[in-house]
Amino acid sequence: CPGFRPVLKEGMGAGRCSWLAEPFAFLTQRIRKICSEWSVSEVSGSVGDLGTLLPFLVALAKEDNISIGPALFFAGLFNITSAIHWDIPMPVQPMKAIATVALTSEGLLNANSILCAGILTASFVACLGLSRGIDFLHRIIPMPVVFGIQVGLGIRMITKAFKLARKSGIWLGLDSKITAFFALVITLGLRHNRRVPTALLVFMIGLIFAAAVLISHGGGDGGFPRDNSAPFYWTVSELSAEDWRDGFLHGAIPQIPLTTLNSVIAVTKLAHDLYPQKRDQVTRAGVASAVGVMNVLGCALGAMPMCHGAGGLAAQHSFGARGGLSVMILGTCKVLISVIFGGTAILSLLSEFPDSILGALLGISGLELAVSGLKGLGESYDAKSNTNRHRYASLVCLATAGTAVATGNTALGCVAGFILAIAESEWVKSKVGGTEVEKPPISNVIERKRGVKDSSEIGLEVGEEKGSACEVGSVVEVNGTLQMVNINLNGEDQVR
Repeated sequence: CPGFRPVLKEGMGAGRCSWLAEPFAFLTQRIRKICSEWSVSEVSGSVGDLGTLLPFLVALAKEDNISIGPALFFAGLFNITSAIHWDIPMPVQPMKAIATVALTSEGLLNANSILCAGILTASFVACLGLSRGIDFLHRIIPMPVVFGIQVGLGIRMITKAFKLARKSGIWLGLDSKITAFFALVITLGLRHNRRVPTALLVFMIGLIFAAAVLISHGGGDGGFPRDNSAPFYWTVSELSAEDWRDGFLHGAIPQIPLTTLNSVIAVTKLAHDLYPQKRDQVTRAGVASAVGVMNVLGCALGAMPMCHGAGGLAAQHSFGARGGLSVMILGTCKVLISVIFGGTAILSLLSEFPDSILGALLGISGLELAVSGLKGLGESYDAKSNTNRHRYASLVCLATAGTAVATGNTALGCVAGFILAIAESEWVKSKVGGTEVEKPPISNVIERKRGVKDSSEIGLEVGEEKGSACEVGSVVEVNGTLQMVNINLNGEDQVR
């Protein structure tokens, strides 16, 4: 095409294909960069999230609530697009609230209403992203609530891991408590070894065990639903008004708070903590829009409702993933398996995958997520600099996590944390108890004024200690630098 090469070098504006040149150049450059980061750690990290994906995927397929072929195909496709877009191990997971309702509440959600729930949830989240409403929610939701969501989900994942490990009820066997113990020991012992793909090693052991069980059963025909469908098919014309109603009432309503908080706000915060150099690329509005696009498109073509999640990101990071290569490998494998083997073969094999090994992978992932939440809490609310703020943040975080674990509902945990955050706020305390609102430290005032973290960065001379209490109005600019005027007990003006 005339003008194609000059456009790649000089930018847009020349040639008939100029509108294609810039995205094509970005795509090829990003893929080359991702592929150049090949390492054993990335390969290991690519399967770090399977402990979350496989239990929901297999269970929903067994109950005939999803078509596993299209579900796996689009999960892989969105893994690949997420890798190219962000170049971090951004996971693609089932929407857990919808999946949980479908699995635990018989008759409330069927295959069609699950698709409706995914489309409705995605449409709402996409509107939040496109209108920047997600940033407004981020401002009004206290960060300890977000940290509490991470801790609560981590504990719930660990609890689920123990249930999976004990599911077989036997001590010896391919899928037994001993298997879970050794899988956990191997995973913990080698997870920091960059030369050994720990999660991949454990997962391959599980696949070998599953294949052995399948062969011993004569091919694995266990009466599961037969899925011979294509990787995608048009579903919207099959959805009735009753499907949309059930999907909204029983699927979208419990899923929207979880997606907004865990799949957008919490995962963005975790991504910023783990990959600070990607802070400008991974935004709340961008993640919300991505969740909306992939579900509106995917569910219309037969995919299961999917989202990103802090748990999956923590899991893949904990097993060595640092860039987009890990999820690109995972996504490519998903697409190839769904196209080559089809849903029937996939379901037969995955249904025999040892729950004990899944439990070990899921438990490590949950531990990593809970630790990430506690780490973020400690770094954001340092007990040494301000004891009262640390106490407030800890109470809100624990209330959120505890309620989410006790009720099994992350949305209720968020509500409990939000209410406690309001009750424990300095403004409420001053109105109810008549106590004086604690004055912010000088470093906090300067940060609000200039966006810096340390008074030394702007040349502020501190007379006694940086954490001296002050009022915002007492910060003045003298000779181009911010200085603080305080009145000491003797009535003498001091500039700090």
